[in-house]
Amino acid sequence: MREVFSIIILSVIVEKCVGIIKDFRNKKISPALIRFISLILSIILTIITRLGILQILEIMPKDGKLIYEYIDYIITGIIISRGSNVAHDLFSLIEKINKNFSK
Repeated sequence: MREVFSIIILSVIVEKCVGIIKDFRNKKISPALIRFISLILSIILTIITRLGILQILEIMPKDGKLIYEYIDYIITGIIISRGSNVAHDLFSLIEKINKNFSK
């Protein structure tokens, strides 16, 4: 559960960092550039923190190849880059599914 909370916190951090970047610019930044900055920042943070959603959900392949870890970080970075609402909604859905399977 700690890892899930960490991913949501990273989502908030990325949102705030991108907001600060937008505030420093006098000109309006294009939405595509904002999404790109958010994506790159998110992927960097997941690699640094070694947080991956596939690892958390225990659905990573068992042969332990390094490429799988980085694919996991990229997927997690994409989720984080979309914002804290998306991350929270995704984990709420996962929690509901887990409750249904454990019945």
